[in-house]
Amino acid sequence: MTQRHIPIPFILLLLFLVDGCYQLAIRHLSLLASLQWAALDAFIYTAILWICIRLDLAKVTLCFLALPYLFFLPGWLNLPSAILALVVFLYCSAKTIYSTSAIHETKITGNDLLAFLCIAIFVNISGAGGYGFQSGDYQAHNGRIRDLVEYPWPVRYGENQNLVYYFAYYLPAAVLGKLTALEIALRSMYVWTLLGATLVVRWLGFLSHWRFSFALALIFLLFGPMDILNVVISAFVTGSPMGDVLSGKTIVTGSPMGDALSGNPNKLDFTLSFNQPVFIGNYLSNAFNLYWSPQQVIAGWLGISLVTHLYLEEKKRQIMFVYALLCLWVPLVMIALLPFIILLITTQFRKQSRDLFTIENTIGAGSLALLFIVFYLGGGKCRPIRLDTQSP
Repeated sequence: MTQRHIPIPFILLLLFLVDGCYQLAIRHLSLLASLQWAALDAFIYTAILWICIRLDLAKVTLCFLALPYLFFLPGWLNLPSAILALVVFLYCSAKTIYSTSAIHETKITGNDLLAFLCIAIFVNISGAGGYGFQSGDYQAHNGRIRDLVEYPWPVRYGENQNLVYYFAYYLPAAVLGKLTALEIALRSMYVWTLLGATLVVRWLGFLSHWRFSFALALIFLLFGPMDILNVVISAFVTGSPMGDVLSGKTIVTGSPMGDALSGNPNKLDFTLSFNQPVFIGNYLSNAFNLYWSPQQVIAGWLGISLVTHLYLEEKKRQIMFVYALLCLWVPLVMIALLPFIILLITTQFRKQSRDLFTIENTIGAGSLALLFIVFYLGGGKCRPIRLDTQSP
């Protein structure tokens, strides 16, 4: 049953019924409002599922990563510089999209739908869009979106006080907010995050040759050595939430797991690392990372996946440009990937170095790198983020 083709009308109807129950039982909306939201959500969910399954995975990922630059370049550069930068960027992006492919399916199966529902549940309670519990970092997330919506671009708070941050994650929502309203911008972050997270799990299935399924999505979202090892360590060491539970002591308050087990499931963010006396790397679960720093991890996962795919397929003609697309998204991930890129360049010179010396890898990647070196280092003193901003 899970491998059978599911028609789009059936998917729409099923998602409409599931979302309608969610709106009534969880959000406690009126019947009319629940039906309206369910209809809109079912259409959006079906569109995301169709995009992620039926369209080429690599091309969709490239469009996802490239979209914020179409707003940043004209918004932050003067007119002559913006025109030149856009021409170069659009040319390199088009060549990369045309030359890169990964996988797409001819049908949507039950496995696809179950995996997508699992991802949607996790993203819904992650804080994106303000539906689930928002971690403390969402004061900063919401504040950045608000500043991007309410201030003219480039965002300046005063003399030599500019918004300097890797804010690609927020830009599409901010554009929508400028055209409509701040609340719509904040709510749209749920859709944007869901699209990115679904693409990430699709890449995991493609690169690992595992089936895109509920089990794969669940394994990815809950994966984290800190979580797994902490369960074992906590059986012998007290001072962590799980250790206190297993030893019969009072549940530690003030931690997500303690709050969840104490009857506050809104704070369940799938980490057992709080109050852990043993440091084992602090690598938390993927769900935890998604709940606290989606602006970094989604693009980081996608960028690493795409660069890995190009390397395995020995398609090096645009690989540096793909790497440079992370400039506005996750410069810290770029630093982590740098040894791999250096190794790639040195090994490629031994084979066929001309594959690296393309317009995309030289002018495209070089111009992005230079632009963002200037942007990050020449922005002056940034005003603190507006921490009083909350999601609606």
